[in-house]
Amino acid sequence: MDSGRGVWAGALAAALGLAGCGDKDGAAGADTGGRETGGGGTEGGGTGGGETGGGETGAGDTAEPGDTGGGTAVVCPVDEVPEDALYDGDLILHSEAEARAFCAAHAGTSGDLALLRDYDGADLSALSCLRVVGGDLVLREAPALATLAGLEGLTAVGAGLFLLDLPVLEELAGLDCLERVDGDLTVEGLGRLGVLTGPPGLATIGGHLVVEDLPRLRQVDGWPALRTVGGRVRFQGLPGLSEVAGFGALAALPGGYVELRRLPELVALSGFARLAQGGLVVADAPLLTDLSGLAALREGDLSIAGAPALTDLSPLAGWTGGGELALVDVGVRDLDFARSARSLRGLELSGLPALVDTAGLGGVTELTADLTLRALPLLTRFDGLGALETVEGSVALSQLDALESVELRALETVRGDLEILRLPVLAAPPALGALRAVGGKLALAELPVLTGLDMPALAEVGGGLELHSLEALASLAGLGGLRTVGGHLSIRIDTALGSLDGLGSLETVGGELGLERNDALVDTSGWSQLTTVGGSLVLRDLPALGALTLPPRLESVGGDVILDELQTARGTVPATALARVGGSVEVWNVDGIESLDMLGALSTVPGSVTVYHTDDLQDIDALGGLESVGGDLELMVTGELAGLSALASLSTVGGSLRVWKNLSLADVGGLAGVAAVGGDLVLTDNRYLPPADAEALGAVLAPVVAGAVDTSGNGAWVP
Repeated sequence: MDSGRGVWAGALAAALGLAGCGDKDGAAGADTGGRETGGGGTEGGGTGGGETGGGETGAGDTAEPGDTGGGTAVVCPVDEVPEDALYDGDLILHSEAEARAFCAAHAGTSGDLALLRDYDGADLSALSCLRVVGGDLVLREAPALATLAGLEGLTAVGAGLFLLDLPVLEELAGLDCLERVDGDLTVEGLGRLGVLTGPPGLATIGGHLVVEDLPRLRQVDGWPALRTVGGRVRFQGLPGLSEVAGFGALAALPGGYVELRRLPELVALSGFARLAQGGLVVADAPLLTDLSGLAALREGDLSIAGAPALTDLSPLAGWTGGGELALVDVGVRDLDFARSARSLRGLELSGLPALVDTAGLGGVTELTADLTLRALPLLTRFDGLGALETVEGSVALSQLDALESVELRALETVRGDLEILRLPVLAAPPALGALRAVGGKLALAELPVLTGLDMPALAEVGGGLELHSLEALASLAGLGGLRTVGGHLSIRIDTALGSLDGLGSLETVGGELGLERNDALVDTSGWSQLTTVGGSLVLRDLPALGALTLPPRLESVGGDVILDELQTARGTVPATALARVGGSVEVWNVDGIESLDMLGALSTVPGSVTVYHTDDLQDIDALGGLESVGGDLELMVTGELAGLSALASLSTVGGSLRVWKNLSLADVGGLAGVAAVGGDLVLTDNRYLPPADAEALGAVLAPVVAGAVDTSGNGAWVP
């Protein structure tokens, strides 16, 4: 419930008893208007500060009732309530006796009026004087209250009207003259109410109309004069409700929509015949089949979830969009009802087991929020948004087991993410030929038979670019125009990809760049224009590389450079322009490379430098300009490296300096100029290094080594 059962509690914190029911200085009077209503009224229209019925009138006189031919008529008050007839402030009435005492002097209140659990009346005849309530009118937990008879003179409530937990109240008859409720109108917890018929003259509800938790309610009808509701019209938690009718005068809900939630027996929405603006929200109405009452609806949200029996949306054929379209767990086969829609706030189609056709969306050119398609087992072609040019939110297509083609040929801009995931039979490249920019992440993943890409105009991805588990993708040619990736770029488990030729225009990657577990990748020369990687550069588990080629123009890597488990053809490695690394340099288990020329001309490495298990490495001349290493410097298990003269410029190692188990190393004189080692010096188990040379270097460097010095095991066989 929007306003809560305790909404009035604060306002009545200084609640007054009967002793406070004297004359007060009144607030401004209220003009209640005048009209005659018939059927179900009470005799004797006298209301006001005096007694009711045929006795003397008090603060406000009324005309005599007239005969309408259908029963006793109620003649509504036409005069204004004088200020001195209003009780000044908030008031709780505990009994009929207190109510009669109140009516002896007043015709309304300037603040809240509440009748609570200790109110002993079966009806409200003791309040027949009541014309206006300036604040909330709360009837709550009154155990004997069976009828609202006695409130026939009430014309206006200045805030909310709350009918809460009244166990024996069976109908709302008695509000014949009520014209206006300026706040919410809430009907909740009325255990015997079977048919809810709205007040005949109520024209305005300033807030929400909320009807919920009425266990015996079967039907809603009436509300014939209601033209304005400032918020939502909500029906919720009504286990026996089968039909919502009435509301014939309501044309617009500018601040809300019709909301139907948790209505397990609802079959028909036949009311709201004039409603053109406002929208519909349905959640958990499994038997709903009929929306015929909404034939006039033109704009607003359409959000329908949990209505599997609903197969016919043709009554909504006049809908032109303007809001969100969300269909989740609905029985529709097509979207033809939406052919007049042009702009949508968002589109979600999810869990629609019968949907086979999206052509009804053909007129939509703009989505101002997200586009989501998920779990549509019979949809084979997504071609209904062929005119769509802009998505201000994200696009997500996933778990579409039968989808064979995606056609978004006019789409130029996606402000958020674009994700195409888990489409097991999608072989043809998604038709995205006009796409120029993706503001967020672009992710294609788990598309096992996808053979290519079709995004030649794409120049910028603001977030990451992920190409994962595309086992049949053999080429990146469809990305030929891509210049900038703002986040990470990850190509992983793409077992048919042989080269990076489609990345020839790429200049900048803002995050990590990773190539991992791409079994067929032979050539990495296709990224020739790349100059900057903002995060780490990671090449890992590439067993088929013909040659290791890093981008020749690469100048800066903001994180680590990691080369791990690469099987390359033997030879020297082409040089790069790399001058800056923000983290560490790690070369692990890379067979075939004879040099480290891919590391460019680094002078400082803030992290560690690790070269491990490079069986064919012959020289490290690329490190000739290296002066400082912030972490460890480790040369381990190199196969053909004979000397370390290239490290003659090295001055500082912030961590440990480890040179061990190198199979061909015979000369370590290049380390003699090191001026500081922050950790240990480990110079051990190098097969051809003379022990005396190792010990001599240890003695030279010992004064500048902060940790231990170990020069053992050199000049011997290393297993």
